Amino acid sequence: MPKLSGMIKIQGSADDLTFFKTRTGYKWRKQVKMEKDRMATDPAFARTRENNREFTSAAGNAKLLRRALALQLKEVNDGSMFRRLFSALLKITKSDPVSDRGSRNAALGDLSLLKDFDFNSTALLDKILVTGITTTADRVNGKHQVKVNPFTPSKQVEYPGGATHFKIISVAVDIDFVLGDTQTSAAESASIPVMQNTPVAVPEQQHVLSAGSTHPLLLVVGIVFLMEVNGKEYPLNDKSFNALRILAADYQ
Repeated sequence: MPKLSGMIKIQGSADDLTFFKTRTGYKWRKQVKMEKDRMATDPAFARTRENNREFTSAAGNAKLLRRALALQLKEVNDGSMFRRLFSALLKITKSDPVSDRGSRNAALGDLSLLKDFDFNSTALLDKILVTGITTTADRVNGKHQVKVNPFTPSKQVEYPGGATHFKIISVAVDIDFVLGDTQTSAAESASIPVMQNTPVAVPEQQHVLSAGSTHPLLLVVGIVFLMEVNGKEYPLNDKSFNALRILAADYQ
């Protein structure tokens, strides 16, 4: 019986799948025809039908967010990421205080539950880059900023063997869970030597999204490592130190 994982593909309607929780996490199975027919009408399975619809909704929303961050997630290597992201979005779905069971959705839930989510569980951003980071959001004008406090790379960055440089990256995401649409704005710093012994002041990273949006807003910040060879920089094959974290998640 397959577990939910980064390779899961949700196919068909919610009634095609049965989701259930075990001590090792959420699992799913495809229904046989007789069970499916009974599931669709039998009052005894009403709770199961409700759970299936919300599980499928959460899985779809996790896929939507992952697609919005596709370029950045290519630099992160963590096989547990989709499962953890699905679990977080399921909690958000269940936090919807208005809708009936089975119809709850992330659009009305508590998006702040995504705050401080690390896409790479083996590289926590505040452990790899030890400095303060602040975010500001101006929904009226659609302008959002990420500011990294000055830091000394050789003392405040944990880097992998072979790395010679790194970049600070950030992404602002406007996400519409109802229509399944996203808008993103990405930025990155110049390359910074890992062994630099003097403080670095990274310019504030600016992001512009639609003005006046009422959709959930995410501000994501990360660090990626590079290797310089003959004056040209290449991404490291070892992505285990690359970090990416949701620093802000709100509706305000």
